[in-house]
Amino acid sequence: MSLLTRIKNFEVFTDKYKNEKDIYFDIRQNKKLEPVETIEKILKDYRDDKKLLRIGIVGRVKAGKSSLLNALVFDGEDVLPKAATPMTAALTIMKYNQAGNACAEVDFFSDNDIKRLQKEYQQYEEELKRLENAEIDIEKQKKPEKQDFEKAKRRAERKAKEIPYVASADQYKRILASGIASVSSLNEYRTISANSMEELNQKLSDFVGADGKYMPFTKSVTLYLPEKRLEGLEIVDTPGINDPVQSRGKRTEELLSQCDVVLMVSPTGQFLSEQDMTLMSTMTVSKAIQHVYLVASQCDNQLFGGEYRNKTIQEILASIRTALGKHAEDTLSQEKQKFPEMGAVFDEFCQNELILTSGACYGLAKYLQQPEKWDDTQQHVYKLLSEKFPQEFSTPEKSLSTLKSLSNTDRIEKIFDSVSQKKTEIIEGKIIRYQQAQSKALDEMLEDLQNTLQNKQDELKGTNINQLEEEKEHFNQLKSQISNFVSSTYRDYAKTLETNLKSTLTKTLQQQMNKFVEGETQTGYKEKTESYEVKVGERSTSKWYNPFSWFSTEDIYETRHRTVRYSYSYVNASPIRRSIETILENLNKRLVEKKQSFMQEANENLNKELRKKLYTLDKVNFNPKRIKDTLDRVLNKLPQATFKIDSLPSHLDKYGELKGYEGDTFLQNAREYIAKLEDNIQIQIKGYIQKLAKELDKIDLSQEFIRTYEEKLEKLKHDLENAEERSKELQQIRDELTKI
Repeated sequence: MSLLTRIKNFEVFTDKYKNEKDIYFDIRQNKKLEPVETIEKILKDYRDDKKLLRIGIVGRVKAGKSSLLNALVFDGEDVLPKAATPMTAALTIMKYNQAGNACAEVDFFSDNDIKRLQKEYQQYEEELKRLENAEIDIEKQKKPEKQDFEKAKRRAERKAKEIPYVASADQYKRILASGIASVSSLNEYRTISANSMEELNQKLSDFVGADGKYMPFTKSVTLYLPEKRLEGLEIVDTPGINDPVQSRGKRTEELLSQCDVVLMVSPTGQFLSEQDMTLMSTMTVSKAIQHVYLVASQCDNQLFGGEYRNKTIQEILASIRTALGKHAEDTLSQEKQKFPEMGAVFDEFCQNELILTSGACYGLAKYLQQPEKWDDTQQHVYKLLSEKFPQEFSTPEKSLSTLKSLSNTDRIEKIFDSVSQKKTEIIEGKIIRYQQAQSKALDEMLEDLQNTLQNKQDELKGTNINQLEEEKEHFNQLKSQISNFVSSTYRDYAKTLETNLKSTLTKTLQQQMNKFVEGETQTGYKEKTESYEVKVGERSTSKWYNPFSWFSTEDIYETRHRTVRYSYSYVNASPIRRSIETILENLNKRLVEKKQSFMQEANENLNKELRKKLYTLDKVNFNPKRIKDTLDRVLNKLPQATFKIDSLPSHLDKYGELKGYEGDTFLQNAREYIAKLEDNIQIQIKGYIQKLAKELDKIDLSQEFIRTYEEKLEKLKHDLENAEERSKELQQIRDELTKI
């Protein structure tokens, strides 16, 4: 008989005998046996999860993520847009659609998200106005003929690009420009259907395209595609930017935390930049990420350096892999010192092999026999490769082998297969252990019930009405003393519990308050193209008819452009926030565990003390087992009062890179929160103890004990008066239990 069948039969049995209080009490006491609906759901979730491999892709804009995904999932076809065009900032989830059609679900920002963007937009505008006024004041110091207020405004606009809220301001400007009044008006667009991927991409351009009408409101897009390579996979393609919208950053972290394997994609030529390290911080180690790999993309771009003269492609790739591996170890060890709680992820990155890939070479390999299908870029890449490495491209077979080794998607697919197999084994083990635990809980429950029923049968055989009447009479005579004994012992218990539990929780709190990642303001670097003016000559402004203008000239300027590298200060909020969340989780877990174990021990001690005192009142007439059973039921009703410390405050629920004032404020708030956390939790502990004391004070334990004991005596008397019939009933119940 299967586990589920046995538990269903047991639930039928339970419902049939729900009026049997002793049986019902034993069933209710067993916390390990779960309802059949819960077991079915857990097993279904396990089996569904076993069939699905969740893959996370992390990497900055133009890192080659789309090319890699196109190669892995769409056989090299340009299904996903590349570079900084559509879907750059959208969080994209890809799933297999068994129905055979392409469709999508769009998740929009909430009203609260937009209010936050509006607030940060206003802060940006205020700072921009301040910069403009400052630049205009500088212009006013010049001679009137040299003043150029338009140039002053342009200088202010360039400086404004370093304002922390510039991304939020840009997002909100797009929202205003869309002319859409509210998010609720977009509900009809949440589901998109199409007959092909091309049609779906066209429709999605309104939602994730760079100039899409609804793009400013789009938080994430889930694609359901009839692509066989997606079967059994769920892919999370994260935004390639530091997200200005905190809720989308939070959603990204949540989805990544559920992934089985995460690929950190970074261009070989700019491997593991500061921006990569910020994006990497979205990988939380406290959840389910099992495997992480560094993927150096676009490796074909690095084969033409002068240092690689006269080397084969494989020799060059080996050199690149060694150099990047050393760079990764150095970079990640520095990050590990700053964020110790990320150490496990960083260590695994270093332990796992570094994977070099080229999405472009995958497309070249696919259409090697049909080069007319190559685009201009692919033709150029093939020309460079074949001219630089004639030996590796001397025959079609060698060309195909070389291009496949450069694309290296086979290696990634093998990793997916290996992780999937390991996941299957892990989940199979979980299923077996869970079923064994539930089967054991059921067996223990059946055994306990059999013992309870056996004891009731023995009680019927070993007790007569006269003995019971004597016990009842003695009990009535001693009610006053019993009440005093129970009440005084219970008062002592409540008082001791209040004092000792507070002391125990406080000590546990102090032991846990040492795991905060302090965090610090860091310096990041970015490159940008800016315009500037250069004097290239003079021209005469003299007029023959105006003697005063003779020999006068004016400067001739030319606008040029240059790429500049500038620094900015920022705080990486994710590791700091997570360290606080970890502290809160650990504190809550340890405090709740300590509370539960302390309460259990205190209740057991109260039970023993009451039994000891009650036995001494009348050792002859009182039945020790009946006293114990009564106390078990009565004490089981004592209030527990749930304890849970307050969750993370909203002003610390931040993600990613926070620049300037916003970063400084966040860091200050985090440190102040931790500094005050112990005192705040002490206050919460005190409030919990006071609440528990009030709940305990409401209980009249002596009256509850007396009432329950008398009920048991009356029930036993009724059973004795119908002893033969009752004995048959008990045996019938036992027989039914045996069949489960």
